[in-house]
Amino acid sequence: MIHTPLCDLLGIQYPIIQGGMGPNDTSDLAAAVTNAGGLGLISNYREEDNVKSITRQHIDKVKNLTKGTFGFNQPLAAKSCRERFEALLEARRDDPEVNRRLRVIVTAAGDPTPFVSSFKESGLLHGHVVPTVYHAVKAQRAGVDFIIAEGYESGGHVSYQPVHTLVLVPAVVDAVSVPVVAAGGICDARGFVAALALGAQGIQMGTRFYMTTDARSIHPIIQQALLGARETDTVIVPGNYGENRHWKNPFASALLELKKRGATKEEIAAFKQQGQDAKNRGDAPNAGVPIGMVTGRIKEVLSVAAVIQEIAEGAETTLARIEGLIRAENRRAV
Repeated sequence: MIHTPLCDLLGIQYPIIQGGMGPNDTSDLAAAVTNAGGLGLISNYREEDNVKSITRQHIDKVKNLTKGTFGFNQPLAAKSCRERFEALLEARRDDPEVNRRLRVIVTAAGDPTPFVSSFKESGLLHGHVVPTVYHAVKAQRAGVDFIIAEGYESGGHVSYQPVHTLVLVPAVVDAVSVPVVAAGGICDARGFVAALALGAQGIQMGTRFYMTTDARSIHPIIQQALLGARETDTVIVPGNYGENRHWKNPFASALLELKKRGATKEEIAAFKQQGQDAKNRGDAPNAGVPIGMVTGRIKEVLSVAAVIQEIAEGAETTLARIEGLIRAENRRAV
């Protein structure tokens, strides 16, 4: 498997990061990704009364299920982000083992500038997800340690500026000096190698990890339904803090109709909660499912270990195939 400077920075075996998937609880998934050699990220963006307590529970759970480095993902636009950050920093202060292994914070959907200093003072490495070169430069100026350039084809929260991965990643690489991670539309070894060719030092995957047996907060019926999706079976719908890419199902169509009729934010939020509840009970037609375009390429629900192993082994095969094509072309040219 290819080893990049990102591995040394984050203390991981493979340059593979698990994307945030709120409001799903990803503690089991984060542990599985960390145990398989990647960087697992805890995420759970639900606005609950006992946010700090639940955050600490998730941190302790992943700590107890793993021996490696893990991290925490949080959109800055979420109402409870400061409470979650407080719980994170308290856990690192209180528990030497958490302090040693919970090394990374990944932020998104907002300006990281107000938070950088407190993260650095605590010893956290800070990555920030960006949708454009402008946001990447701003994040680097704020002092983040690495940048995740996420293309418009990604699932969940998307930018109002529809820049796709193939354009975004090399543009960001050229604009900043910190390590860049590619995200959006990547699910296998071919996507990993392509990301490296674009100048990235690693990849972040959300949808591929969503479709694994270790994503235990995702109902199996939803996963099985998504196996039949095509690359065209996603749609942009209104979200709580910006637009979201969702699976194109009856729920998504009804949500778009609500927006078209001029429904209030409160009405849309209530309907989205119904979609979340339906997803949790496995009611696929009525489920609100944030998912990326790449779901159309995923035809099997595997374990996290199998997904990462395919990338580790497949990257070498893919590079050998490319080298063979170049050599064959060179022979023809002689």
